[in-house]
Amino acid sequence: MRRLRVGRVVRGWLTRRRVLALVSAATAVLAVVAVTVTKVARDEQDRQYRHGTIMILTGGTKGIYYTYGVELAAAVNRRLDGVQAQAMATTASVDNVRQVARSANVFAFTAADAASAAVDGRAPFTGRVPVRALARIYDDYLHLVVRADAPIRSITDLVGRRVSVGSDGSGTELIAERMLGVAGVNPAALSVSRLGINESVAALQRGDIDAFFWSGGLPTAGITELARDTPVRLVPLGELAAGMHTRWDPAYRAGIIVAGSYQLTGEDADTSTVAVPDLLVTRADTDPGLVEEVTRILFEARAEIADRVPVAYSLDRRSAIATSPIPLHDGALRYYRRTKI
Repeated sequence: MRRLRVGRVVRGWLTRRRVLALVSAATAVLAVVAVTVTKVARDEQDRQYRHGTIMILTGGTKGIYYTYGVELAAAVNRRLDGVQAQAMATTASVDNVRQVARSANVFAFTAADAASAAVDGRAPFTGRVPVRALARIYDDYLHLVVRADAPIRSITDLVGRRVSVGSDGSGTELIAERMLGVAGVNPAALSVSRLGINESVAALQRGDIDAFFWSGGLPTAGITELARDTPVRLVPLGELAAGMHTRWDPAYRAGIIVAGSYQLTGEDADTSTVAVPDLLVTRADTDPGLVEEVTRILFEARAEIADRVPVAYSLDRRSAIATSPIPLHDGALRYYRRTKI
């Protein structure tokens, strides 16, 4: 009888061990399956963008944003299967940020001052815009372009003149209006037009305006083309850099348009001006996998883009992350961490 009870106890213990072992094994299998499913789901989520069209918002067709955007779109199309990237001409910075706010998986070039105002909800924006940066790409320099024989030697000489301050919704308009305020020039004292770079060049050639502002990289194709046919020069603006930095945005700094950037009349010296960084941005909820890929391509294609857009050589991984106060997108951070930046 005792042997029978012992046998039952042993058999019961062995049965429990088998059950526990089976449960443990099943749990392990389920854990592996769960991890695999989670990874597949995450990978699938990161690949949701791998079809259809993405937009790259640029600027006027005679500006650097446009050419840079066209080349970047071409590089994306060569390197990213299933995605069709298209560059779109726009009125640039402010308008670009507004359009980014309306849709994810849209990328845009913008100046840091416009992006900063957007994330803070300051004018010209009516609320906070959730933009995130992929990279700081290069710097814009404010140009004040006049005919070589114009009696305009400083920004205060614009009073009573016909002046284009940039197109509606452009970064040029934003910085020009701020600069006029810092200089103490009331825009009401000017005959103001709001023209993009293409229209400004044509209007100055025709004599319809006396001067135009332009914020862009060096050299800007439209000004290069203008200087070939029309004697023009640049008006120095550097004395306003400190006021722009203090009153409006720390992104503003003193800059130099180096002599020889354009073939301008009497251009034998550098021109002092105000500079501001340019960023490539997207919306905060743009697919992180897509953002990582576009950031990768931005750097991988740098040399081929620079064949058409020399300023693309300015792109550098160390300076590219200096986008403050605009946070880097999670996908861009993923790229920089992977490349140990």
